[in-house]
Amino acid sequence: MDKVTNWNEPAINKSGLTALVTGCEIALKPILAAGLKEHFNLDYLKLPARYPFPRYLEMLDWLRRLLYPLNTLELGYEKIGRSITKGFFQRPVGQVLKLTLGPLGPQRSVHYFFRIAGGALPFGEFQIVAEHPGYIRAILYRVPGSPDVMRGMGLESMEMAGIKHGSIKYTKLTPQDTQFEADWPS
Repeated sequence: MDKVTNWNEPAINKSGLTALVTGCEIALKPILAAGLKEHFNLDYLKLPARYPFPRYLEMLDWLRRLLYPLNTLELGYEKIGRSITKGFFQRPVGQVLKLTLGPLGPQRSVHYFFRIAGGALPFGEFQIVAEHPGYIRAILYRVPGSPDVMRGMGLESMEMAGIKHGSIKYTKLTPQDTQFEADWPS
């Protein structure tokens, strides 16, 4: 199995992998489960504590091509991001968090989601750089990959928090640094 032996190597943790395989319903799709094993040496029933991030990005692209072949690249990655968030909210910790989103209110829910999602990676850095009612601007530093995944995660989280008509835009600052701007009616 591909696993991280160098703790300085960028990796996704087991909870991130679990959210992905749960949200993409790998258990219900034997062809995908077999493909993960064959192409990525990953058994969805025995996920490692850490998995190399470059291989994870390859896996996201592979899943996008298989699950959303008719969508644009951006929309396919957004749907993968939405699936990751759905998978997270299906787990016990996600169920608890889901119950708190309503009482927190939109501003605190979005802030909290960005902190949780941005802090889920054991590498890189996530900073909220501006915030006011109905708006958050944040930068994710030193994390490669499609920002549409994070955009999809954020949009799904906003919907789960009951936020109507929310939007998330992003700007690639460098190949590994991305600025996100989330806004919604306040």
